Amino acid sequence: MTFSGVLQVTDLDDFIGASQACIKPVDVKKDANAGESTVRTDGLKYFEVSLDGTETELEAAKITLNDCLACSGCITSAESILVASQSHQDVYTALAENAIAPPESRKTIVISLSPQSRASFASKYNISPLSVHKRLAGFFVDTLGCHYLVDASFARDFSLVESGREFVRRYKAVNGTSSAGSGVLPMLASACPGWICYAEKTHDYILPNISTTKSPQQVMGTLLKTYFASNLGLPSPASIYHVSIMPCYDKKLEASRADFYDDVYRTRDVDTVITTGEVERMLREKNLSILDLPEVSLPGLFTRSTNGGGSNAMDTGEFDGDVSLSGTEGSSSGGYLSYIFRHAARELFNIHLSPSDIETGAQSSQVNAAGEPAWSVVVKPGRNLDFGEVFLKIGSEEALRFAKAYGFRNIQNLVRKAKPTAAGVGGPIRGVRSSRTRVSRETAEGQGSHHFVEVMACPSGCINGGGQLKPDSFDRDGVLVDSGPASKEYVNQTEAVYLSVARNVYVEPEQSSAIAHLYQDWLEGVDSNKSRQLLHTQYHTIAKLSEVNGLNVKW
Repeated sequence: MTFSGVLQVTDLDDFIGASQACIKPVDVKKDANAGESTVRTDGLKYFEVSLDGTETELEAAKITLNDCLACSGCITSAESILVASQSHQDVYTALAENAIAPPESRKTIVISLSPQSRASFASKYNISPLSVHKRLAGFFVDTLGCHYLVDASFARDFSLVESGREFVRRYKAVNGTSSAGSGVLPMLASACPGWICYAEKTHDYILPNISTTKSPQQVMGTLLKTYFASNLGLPSPASIYHVSIMPCYDKKLEASRADFYDDVYRTRDVDTVITTGEVERMLREKNLSILDLPEVSLPGLFTRSTNGGGSNAMDTGEFDGDVSLSGTEGSSSGGYLSYIFRHAARELFNIHLSPSDIETGAQSSQVNAAGEPAWSVVVKPGRNLDFGEVFLKIGSEEALRFAKAYGFRNIQNLVRKAKPTAAGVGGPIRGVRSSRTRVSRETAEGQGSHHFVEVMACPSGCINGGGQLKPDSFDRDGVLVDSGPASKEYVNQTEAVYLSVARNVYVEPEQSSAIAHLYQDWLEGVDSNKSRQLLHTQYHTIAKLSEVNGLNVKW
């Protein structure tokens, strides 16, 4: 048995330089008696030519999602050309199989729609996010025959609440004010699977810093496969077929992680992930535009809305009357920095802040003995739009230091400065620190001095994911062509559309009656063993190859 040489992967959707090397070996069967041979190509296919002139067409290498996750050859693994499974065709296959299956074997098909995908459609077609939600609910449920469409923002509330609590536990442990285990800071956001793949494959020393809280996509999968399936009286979690509509290809890889597979019932929390662009393709394949779809009533099931989600989270009906979507605070990348900062300020220092305080800064009307504001929120723009910092000052002391780092250029700076250079010098602040311990000057002035960083692989964050819609571009003959990456102006427009939902209506996650109900009815209480089991995950070091050095890759 012999193996092929390096495969070249080009035209990536992930803001990586082209032609990264994919090192997955391809099995090539050889006849020991065949002698030497050569390979020729006609420009489209490859042929092996033996000594007697016989030509054999060579198979194209197929690389699966699991290959990507087990490999350290790529820096990130969101390339659509590597994805041999999880496409919109899988949705059609599931629907077709359901139609011919006996009634007792049919699955309940649930679509979860991300707010970034909703904003992408709204921006391109100049309609409201609420209109997009209603039209896609009609398309997937009424036209295609799926059973439910739910709102991924609903699951994000769990991610935010759990992340906030996790940060407070870490902060107290590091500062010696809690005996509940050790803590590791800075805590790094975990919602971006591109960032997680990068960390696991190239910088395993940073893994203890990554939040263990599941992303909204995986929280929704767990909610549907456990609580929802049980309440519907379905035989097992596998009786739910969950399709997630997301802004980037990395989410396909996240759904394929072994951590999110139930060995007992042989089912994943998320069965198929399709991107925003794939939804548009589904419409075009049926000669439809989203503007052709009628608006239906806003679905009630697991939807973040102006009624707070309702005390009955299992309401599978539709909302009556004038009910709108409710947005989340912060950026289109989930609002983790904003929410966790406010939660920490309240829980650790009894300072109550609004989301706008994190955007523009604020200060107390009271002053201390030195004549300084008793507290202040300082917003510090970064060297580029994808990096910025927010500080909470108690008098003149910085009590909280938060940052955002979007795009791999900023991420590389983050991991370089967080890398331990020697025991106790530089890098992350690890373990419980007593009042007698002093943080080194190198650490205090380095990236490791932050308490929390909202990390996203894509420049501009999730709203600019590789699977998002772009303005249509046509050639001279009127044929639709790929226009390349969306312009900064278009991305900013889509971001504004996303933020408009929260500008209209914002409901605090912990004030949602539906979330409070589920913590009791599903998770057996806040900070319970069940909540830690179902809402948290773990990360794994992936063995490195000598030819791959993440810090040397040019972005």
